[in-house]
Amino acid sequence: MKAAFYLLVLGLLTLPNPSFQWRVQCTFRFTYRSAVAVRVHVQRAERLTGGGSETPDPFVKVHLGCRTATTRTIWNNRYPTWNTMANMVTAVPSSILTLNVWDRDSWSHDHLLRCRLRARVGTHSWRCDGRNGSLHFRTIVSNPHRARVCQRFCRWVWG
Repeated sequence: MKAAFYLLVLGLLTLPNPSFQWRVQCTFRFTYRSAVAVRVHVQRAERLTGGGSETPDPFVKVHLGCRTATTRTIWNNRYPTWNTMANMVTAVPSSILTLNVWDRDSWSHDHLLRCRLRARVGTHSWRCDGRNGSLHFRTIVSNPHRARVCQRFCRWVWG
């Protein structure tokens, strides 16, 4: 301790900038590990209400880990049918699957509905109800196998 004090006094040792602090820095990387294949069959929506009195132009975004899939937009329809399959892979069998229904507008998109659930092995049918309508979809989750997956890596950095 005395040696560090003398080095500091002589100017041979400097203290870090006091405005620096520890923070978490996260990145996404692809790795090979045990994973599950998740297929999301976006079927249809019902009773969708858009922003205002207009008929919505809905589309769905599916999120699982680093992966995102988007359906096509169905114009002027409160009862759209997409019948679209999204294929994804995740390293964590119980990852959170999120489906967001949006109303496509010229300048910005209005969020209509959010569905969040844990992906479970097997085939399951879901109905997600919200204030602006409901969404019907099905999940097909495989048993774990070795695959290339996207993972979030975090580390502590000083700065």
